[in-house]
Amino acid sequence: MTDGIRECVAQGRVRTIDVTGERWLDVDTSEAVQEAVHRIDKAMAKGGEDGFISRYINRPLSRCLSVALSRTPLTPNHITLVSFFMGLLGAVGLATTDPWFWIAGGILIQIASIVDGCDGEIARIKLLESPQGAWFDTVLDRYCDMAIGLAVTFAASRLYDAAWVWPAGFAATSSFLMASYVTKEFQIRFQRPYPNSLVNKLKRRDLRILAIAVGAALGHPFVALLAIGSLTHLAVFQILVSGWRTTLVPPSIARADSTQELTPQLT
Repeated sequence: MTDGIRECVAQGRVRTIDVTGERWLDVDTSEAVQEAVHRIDKAMAKGGEDGFISRYINRPLSRCLSVALSRTPLTPNHITLVSFFMGLLGAVGLATTDPWFWIAGGILIQIASIVDGCDGEIARIKLLESPQGAWFDTVLDRYCDMAIGLAVTFAASRLYDAAWVWPAGFAATSSFLMASYVTKEFQIRFQRPYPNSLVNKLKRRDLRILAIAVGAALGHPFVALLAIGSLTHLAVFQILVSGWRTTLVPPSIARADSTQELTPQLT
């Protein structure tokens, strides 16, 4: 191989690429292949930001899918669009009054939730991460959430002749928007991300999508929507309380605490 490369160099058919500071691995043994697979799997991780469902159900499946998709010309934005339209198609099924369509719709939105994790994984594998891509994914997720919530509410309005159905459905669906909004506002206003605590995990999209999908499979998607909406509102309220308590800390104390953390203690 060395002689062959030398011959190619003499013919001007070899070029060098500077990989200083970049991620690279010389794969020429079976052990190196295993290490490469390990690094790819590590690159797909989201840094501990996943919720319970993503960590134990969605992510193991999306990683396998992402490895296969990474060998195609598909970009993260392509995957984002595929997930979005799958979610909308699932919402169409949930908007009917046919239990079988509910089951199909629930399956589709759950698959869409799994695929939704692939865009970020492929972005990390192919080194295509960008603020624009993350923003695009967030916006489409919110539109998809609204479509699912309103579809379930529409179906319930056709089944139950009650004035409270639409207000209750709107209230539950609004929690999905607020869950994303308050977290990002917390980070902007207080210059730090909200801790990935139990409260933060309970309001994540992976949980609410699975809850509605399971509710649809059991024949009660509207009940599932109201239940997960109530839980999400409680989580949002807890974040608001945390933000309010943060504003009550005097700036001088906050600066003193920061100084104490940064100043080494002498003994």
